[in-house]
Formats: sequence, C-alpha cells, structure tokens
Amino acid sequence: MSIAAGDVIVQTPGDCGFFQWVDREATPYERTLLCDLCDAVWSLRRENAEASRVIEMMQSDNAELRHLKAKLQKEKEELMQKLGQTEATMVEMVDKIKEGNRCWLSRCMVVVVVVAILFGLMLVKV
Repeated sequence: MSIAAGDVIVQTPGDCGFFQWVDREATPYERTLLCDLCDAVWSLRRENAEASRVIEMMQSDNAELRHLKAKLQKEKEELMQKLGQTEATMVEMVDKIKEGNRCWLSRCMVVVVVVAILFGLMLVKV
C-alpha cells in the first residue's frame, strides 16, 4: 500500500508496529459518536432479541388458543346436536300428550252420548 504525500502515519505506544495506520486519529466527538452508535446497535439487538422471544411466546399462546377454539367448537356442535335430539324428544312427548288428551276427550264424549241414549231410552219406556 502506498501512502500519499501529506498523510500522517500515527503509531501509538501500544501498537506492535506490524500495522501502519494511515488515517488521522479520531476526534473526541467522533470517538463519543462511535461509542454511542455501538451502544445503540447493541441496545437494538437486545430489543430485537426480546421482541423475537415475545413473538415466539405469542405464537405459542396463539396455537394453544386455536386448539382450545377448535375444541370448544367441537363441544358446541355436540351440544347443539344433543339439544336437537332433546327438542325432537320433547316434540314427540307433547304430541303423545295431545293425542292422549284428544283420546280422553273423545272417550268422555262417547260416555256422555251413551248415557244420554240410555237416559233417553229410560224416558221413552216411562
């Protein structure tokens, strides 16, 4: 690598001498800026990791909720089916009760007619 005229080669006391720095030394503002940028990057990485962890947890919870929703939907369908069967049974029972009432009423009417005929026959003989 060639060094252009006017470039300053800076070697600090801690350097091994193997590398040569051809850039100027950073100003205090630049050092502070680089440290702040580094801190910001690490902070964003931590936030990103936390957000990823929260997303995974929410996805897991979401999967559990979907499973529970499917289970509840199945139970709802079973209960609706049982309700339909119960309603059908109740309708049958109501129909039987209505038939029984009609049958009882028709029997009463037959008895009244027979009693009336017998009473009428008794009156005719007298």
